[in-house]
Amino acid sequence: MARFERDDDSMLPSPVDIDDDIEPVLRDRISAKRLKHSVAVASLAEALAIRHGLDADGARRAGLLHDLWREEGYACIPEAERRGLALPDWADGNPVMLHGPLAGAEAAERFGLGPAWCNAIAVHTTGRNGMTAEDLVIYLADHACAGRKGPNVAALRELAFKDLELAACQMIDDLVLNLVSAGALLWLPSAEARNDLLLRTRL
Repeated sequence: MARFERDDDSMLPSPVDIDDDIEPVLRDRISAKRLKHSVAVASLAEALAIRHGLDADGARRAGLLHDLWREEGYACIPEAERRGLALPDWADGNPVMLHGPLAGAEAAERFGLGPAWCNAIAVHTTGRNGMTAEDLVIYLADHACAGRKGPNVAALRELAFKDLELAACQMIDDLVLNLVSAGALLWLPSAEARNDLLLRTRL
């Protein structure tokens, strides 16, 4: 199991090594800051996968690859169109909403990552109705990893080691409140994910 060290009164896994086949691609495609974030996501994803009996290698690789398209901006539109991906109305024209699906597709085709983890990459920004354990791991790893700010991040990170569904539901609550406070459109997949998780955690 990953070693842990204290940070902000919460347990954080030690940074993982970057896989040899992934490292040169990441260094070519994303900034040093984004690379540090991706390693943090991969580290937490691996630790959560171990804790919850999932494929740790798949979780780590998904964490490393989840933001492969994050910094492309509008340059990702042609690739999205080629793949038949379009921005939904709730995205308010923001091309960032395409980076998950594009990274998931590339993770499958270029790196041979399994479907469960590729799907998790695809929905890591918003979540979705009927989230799988893999979806929850990558979603929580992205939103609660080292470097993320917010009054509840540390507590939700710790909760994720006990209950993925409850932690994700509470994380979505925080993110939805942030959207409302900013006067932004609600991400409909997040609302659907919240409703589903709320029903699941109430049982």
